Amino acid sequence: MHILTRRGLSFVAMMATIFALSCDSENNNVVVADKPTDYFPLRKGVYQIYDVHEVVYTLGVAAEKTYQLKTVLVDSIDQEDGSYAYVQYHYNRPTNDKDWVYVSTWAIEADDLELIANEANTVYLKYRFPPGQGYRWNGNLYNSMDEDEYVLEEAKISQTVAGVNYHDCLIINQHDSQDFVVFLDQRKEIYARNVGLVSKDVRQLHYCTTTESGCLGQQVVDEGVEYTQTLTMHGQE
Repeated sequence: MHILTRRGLSFVAMMATIFALSCDSENNNVVVADKPTDYFPLRKGVYQIYDVHEVVYTLGVAAEKTYQLKTVLVDSIDQEDGSYAYVQYHYNRPTNDKDWVYVSTWAIEADDLELIANEANTVYLKYRFPPGQGYRWNGNLYNSMDEDEYVLEEAKISQTVAGVNYHDCLIINQHDSQDFVVFLDQRKEIYARNVGLVSKDVRQLHYCTTTESGCLGQQVVDEGVEYTQTLTMHGQE
C-alpha cells in the first residue's frame, strides 16, 4: 500500500473543498515538450464533447448504452503554494436534441512534470514528463491502490479519431494484461496537443471460470465493462 505524499494529500483536501461548494521511469527516445498542459489545456471554459459506447456485464448479462459526454473546466482554485487546481464538470445526454445533465465533478492539477486528476475521489497520475517512447510511471502513485504501471507507447505521433487527424499525440497504455481466461484488463488513453483527451478505451472483463459449467477458457463474461470514449468536438466557451 502506498502512502500519499504531501502533494497527493493537498489534492485530496482540495477536492473536499470542491464538493463542499457544489514511479520509476525508463526514459528512452525522449521528446521534450514545454509542459504537461500542452496535452491538457487548463483554462476556464475549455470543453470537450465525446461519443461514448458502454457495455456493462452483470451476472453474465450485458447492458449496452450510447450517449454523449461533455467535460468543461468551470473554475480554478488557488492552493496557496503557487499552483492551481482546476474544477472540471461532467455532463451527459442520450442524443443531440436533449439537454445536458450534470453527473460529476473532477479536478485536474499540473506542474512542470506531472498532470494528475481526481476522478470520482481517486487521484491518478495521468502522465509524467518528459514524454518519450517507453517512459513508465506508477499511475496510482497518489492514491492507496496497488502500483499500476503506465507506459507511454508513442509520443509526437499522428492519430485519426472520428475522422479528424491530430498531428501531435501521446498514446498511454495504462494496462494490457492479455489474460483471456480469468481477468482481462486493457486500458488506453490518447492525448492531443492543445486539445486534451481525444480517445479512451477500457476493457475490464471477469470471465467465467467454473469447471462444472465447462466455461473455463471460453471467454464467457461474468462481470465487467467495455467502454469507448471518442472526441467529436472541442473548444472554449
